[in-house]
Amino acid sequence: ARFSGAEWANGWTAAELALDALPQQSQAALLTFGGDVRFAAFDSKPAVGQALLVAKNRKPHGRTPLFAAVEQSLRLFDTTQFGDAIFIVSDGGDNLGAVNRKALSNELIKRGIRAFAFLMHLPNEAFTPEERQGGPDVVDFVKATGGSIWALGAKWPSGKENSELVTAVRNQIGTPYRLDIALQTSPAKPAKLQIITTARGVELAFPQRIETCWSALPTTNP
Repeated sequence: ARFSGAEWANGWTAAELALDALPQQSQAALLTFGGDVRFAAFDSKPAVGQALLVAKNRKPHGRTPLFAAVEQSLRLFDTTQFGDAIFIVSDGGDNLGAVNRKALSNELIKRGIRAFAFLMHLPNEAFTPEERQGGPDVVDFVKATGGSIWALGAKWPSGKENSELVTAVRNQIGTPYRLDIALQTSPAKPAKLQIITTARGVELAFPQRIETCWSALPTTNP
């Protein structure tokens, strides 16, 4: 992404916030992309925090293989666990690579991995065609996996807005929930489901594509 100045600093602040929101014993990995994709295996929060301190001193360069980076990050997940997530910090522009976004989001859904995004602000005059379309593309991608999007302006929010942002991020990643859906019959073809809650003040977020849990079916029905 073509961050500079305050936007570049805000991007690293967002990454630090995402890392801090993880439960203490979580394993995390830092992946950076700018012409190429760099990442290391999962490590402890303190180790990744140190890696962030080193990486934030780099200068932005190169083109942006955003969705290719997300695709490559899946290599890190040998076996997925409940609560696994990918945080994207970007302006949304993707001008390198030819990843099928729908196929990629379906793969995340299948593996139970949610995507979240901090969408960084760029001045309107700095937008390229890829950057103008990048924001909506990232929003659609993240929503498809059941994640959330936080838009950040040129200045990092302060006061109440900052507190609300920190709380929202911590709640989303620190307290995930599982929805168990039992259907009386298995649909013969893809069907639309309406999932609602009667709880007040609660908004559900869930993948827009639901995969059948075959293990819950009788073993005689493959």
